[in-house]
Amino acid sequence: YEVVNDGKQIYFLNEDYNLLKAELNNQDKEKIAGDIKWFQSGNEYIIYAIDDIVYIKPDKNEKEKVTDEYYEFVALSDGTVIYSTDESELYMKKYGEEKVKLASDIQSFKVSEYEKSLSYCTNDYKMYLKIFDNEEAVAIDNVRDYNDIYFSNSLIFRKTLILDDIMGIWHAYENEETILIEFTSDRNINIYDNGEIEWTWPAELTTRNIEGYDVSDLYFGTYPNSRFENFNSLHYINENEIEINGKTFRKIDKQELDEKLQLQKTEFEEKQKKEELKRKIDEAYAKALDIQHTYQYITVDTANLRDAPSMDGEILGTIGKGSGFFINYLEVDEEGNIW
Repeated sequence: YEVVNDGKQIYFLNEDYNLLKAELNNQDKEKIAGDIKWFQSGNEYIIYAIDDIVYIKPDKNEKEKVTDEYYEFVALSDGTVIYSTDESELYMKKYGEEKVKLASDIQSFKVSEYEKSLSYCTNDYKMYLKIFDNEEAVAIDNVRDYNDIYFSNSLIFRKTLILDDIMGIWHAYENEETILIEFTSDRNINIYDNGEIEWTWPAELTTRNIEGYDVSDLYFGTYPNSRFENFNSLHYINENEIEINGKTFRKIDKQELDEKLQLQKTEFEEKQKKEELKRKIDEAYAKALDIQHTYQYITVDTANLRDAPSMDGEILGTIGKGSGFFINYLEVDEEGNIW
C-alpha cells in the first residue's frame, strides 16, 4: 500500500491483486484496476502495470497507456514517466501528451533526487546531463576513466571488464607446454596449438567489477577433449596479467608470439617423436612376447651377433640366412629394437 495526500488517501492491493483506493473518513473503496503487477502513486497520479503494460491515471480522470515495452522505469511525483526500452532507447511520457524520445543507445539512467534533471550513460561510454526543459550536454567524455560514478547519490556507472580490456595475445604454461590464446578485435578468441591456430570461436564476456577479486564469466563455446574445454572463468589482474580458470596468463606482443609459436611447434614435433617411439617400443614388446620361447630362422642375408643388446655392442660374428635358433630370452632397447 501507499499513502498519499497527507494521509487522506491510500492505494493498496488486495489478495486478488486488485488495486483499490480508500479515503479518510470514507468506508467505501474504489477499484482502480485488476490483475495488477505493481503500482506507484503520488498526490495527483497513480501509475500501475497490467500484463507488462504501464498505465498512468490522474486521480479524477481516465487511465492512459504509457508503454508496453520498458526495461527500466521511473515515475516522477508529477506523474511524468521516464523509461528505457530493451532497444536501449530513453523516453519521457506525460499524461495527455505524446511520448518524447530523449536518447538512443543508452546503458543506464538516473533521475536526480529533486526531479530537476536526469543523467544517462550511452554505450559509447559518454555521460550526459539533461536539466528538464533544456538540451542535454556531455558531462563526461569517457566514463571508463572512472571506476564508479554516482548521480544524485545513486550509482549510474560501474567500470566492468569488457573484451576490449583483454584484447591481445596471452601466454601461459601447462605441464611445461606452451599455451597461447588471442582475443581479437572482431570479438573472437583464437586458440594456438602445434605452432598454428587450432580453432577460432566467438567470445562473450559477462563480468562484475574490473578490480578486486570479482570473477568474470568468459564464454567461447567448448572444444571437446581439449585443454580449453573448461576455460570459462576469468579474473582480471592488470593490463598485462589475467587468470583463466586459475591459470595465470601473461600478455605478449606479436614478435614474442612468433617466438612462442616456433617453440610450440618444436614442442609438438618432439612430443610426436616421443609418442612415435613409445608406439614403436610398445609394438616391439608385444612382438617379443609372441616370439619368446619359439624357434625362428634368419630371414636376412647376414645377422650380426653382438656381445650386448645394443647397437654399440661389439660384433662377435655373423649368422647366415636360413640359420635356425631357439629364443630363450629377449630384450627391447630404448629405440624399440628387439634383441
